Amino acid sequence: RTQSKTMAARLAHAHVHPTHRRRCWRVKCTGTPPSTSEKAEEEAQKVLEALDDGQRRGKVAKAHQQLAIVHGVDMDVPLGVQLKFEKGAKGMLLMRFDYTNAVALITSQDQQVSAGEEVEADTQLYQVEVGKTLLGRVVDHNGKPLDGKGEVFPNSAIPMLNAQPDVGSRQKIHENLHTGLCGVDALAPIGRGQTMPFIGPKGCGKSQALVDAVCAQKDAGVFCVYASLGQPEEEFSEFETLLRNSRAMSNTAVVRVGNQSKTQQFLGLCRALCIAEHLRDQGEHCLLVVDDFTAPVQLWKEAWKLYQGNETSRMSEEKMIEYEGMMVSEQMAIRRQFISMLIQRAAKMNDQLGAGSLTFLMAVEGMPASIVSAGQGKLASKGGLSAEKVRSLRGLNEQQRQALLSAIEERELEEDAKAALAEESKLSTDYIEELKSLSDGQIVFDRSTYDPSTRETQILSRESLSRIGNRAFHPVIRDFASTLRLDMNQTFDEQDFGDPNNPINSKRQLKLQQVNQFLRQRPEDHVLPEEIAIGLFTVRNGYCNNVKAQEIKQHIKGLLRQIQAGHPHVLEALHGTSTDTRTREEMLHATIQSLDQDRLAGV
Repeated sequence: RTQSKTMAARLAHAHVHPTHRRRCWRVKCTGTPPSTSEKAEEEAQKVLEALDDGQRRGKVAKAHQQLAIVHGVDMDVPLGVQLKFEKGAKGMLLMRFDYTNAVALITSQDQQVSAGEEVEADTQLYQVEVGKTLLGRVVDHNGKPLDGKGEVFPNSAIPMLNAQPDVGSRQKIHENLHTGLCGVDALAPIGRGQTMPFIGPKGCGKSQALVDAVCAQKDAGVFCVYASLGQPEEEFSEFETLLRNSRAMSNTAVVRVGNQSKTQQFLGLCRALCIAEHLRDQGEHCLLVVDDFTAPVQLWKEAWKLYQGNETSRMSEEKMIEYEGMMVSEQMAIRRQFISMLIQRAAKMNDQLGAGSLTFLMAVEGMPASIVSAGQGKLASKGGLSAEKVRSLRGLNEQQRQALLSAIEERELEEDAKAALAEESKLSTDYIEELKSLSDGQIVFDRSTYDPSTRETQILSRESLSRIGNRAFHPVIRDFASTLRLDMNQTFDEQDFGDPNNPINSKRQLKLQQVNQFLRQRPEDHVLPEEIAIGLFTVRNGYCNNVKAQEIKQHIKGLLRQIQAGHPHVLEALHGTSTDTRTREEMLHATIQSLDQDRLAGV
């Protein structure tokens, strides 16, 4: 009986994947549970080993370029598994549309597949090489080096399509990721583990802002991964030079995919995501930046079009289903699932999993619905005035009538211009809104706030927000910026609807102009937390009333230099945790008044 028990135990142990045995040993001896990618790989291996050959086989129903609709592969075959096609091509199971139809991504670029070709799922997942050896290097979507520094020898490999961390693996976001971007850090702060799209039309400064955010992490203990997708060679060279000159390249891994297919750009994005995910699972803090998030959306559009042209397709755009507590179309449910599989892998992990974090920032070319319809909203707020209605109004003299007609014409031109911008953008408004709903906030830019001569830009305070709340603020900034967004929006409302002759409104408008000028961002200008705190404090308390709006930033920088040179204890109090808010403000009041008196006395 003892011998039979031992044999049964051996057989049971033999059916466990060796990687799983190694991880069980690690948990038992070190107390460290497996990472999210390890758990996903372990579960996928168990499923694949339990399936027979017939369940792993299917046929290509339809194919176009690097995508194929595969029919007949069992529903239990996990996403991300390697596929082998009859004529030698290789691919990966990308997404599922229904119980019998799935989408395959052809990863062998020099081979094509055709309808009727047999396909078989391998017992291995599609792997991506990762590790800290990639820091300081530039690689393509296949991991091949592009910087001429020789081969890259990664430390490990993880599945390309990992599941997002579950709730039990996470903890709430409570650490600030300082970007050095004045408007972002003061109005919509980013926490470590957050997902934030940078939204705006082409030529508004969002890509430069993302590059500056990477450069700001060089001494912050945060590793960076930058995915350059479709960027022209000249622009990429400027970006690489900037990284090296700012000494940020040593802690940054770059995945570069030029003007190539959307499939290759998508693979490049997934590779960058895996590199960042591995750093997160090692207990490190990592910032992932994607300079163009168009590839996944375009890939989805092509896959859906291919699926709709398939005879065995079952999903439709009209049929409504319940998904995540909402009633949405079947198409939208699958689309949300596909996009969230990428962007919601950003997380702040719990202490048992190393407390690492992955922050995901992406540039999205497009316009939010609130901006596109801003002109309509303004017209509605004025009682729905139209040119026809103004002409029929009684009691208006000719001068008043012409003034109203001119205002309506100007507003309609503004609305048409915004609608034209939305049409020429890479992503339509519905995709922009979907990305916003899947993220932890958004940073919104506009061409109206961008200065091409100085390349200064400013985020839109009404549209930009962080859903993490005060926890995402840098400790130095939190007390001075927590109500800034509310104060600015109230002043905007007074500007739209208040009495311009009211002296109180005039003072608030002056402060709004000063704050707007202070929040403007120049390229490669890393704004320190104490500079933001002192700047907001001086403007709010009227110490800049005699300073021209265009000179605000220079005035604040000069004030900071004076405090650093003659009053370092003030900066120590700002950074310290033992000083309360009231004491900090009293110290700043006394210091700034003292410096003003010295300036007036000519000291």
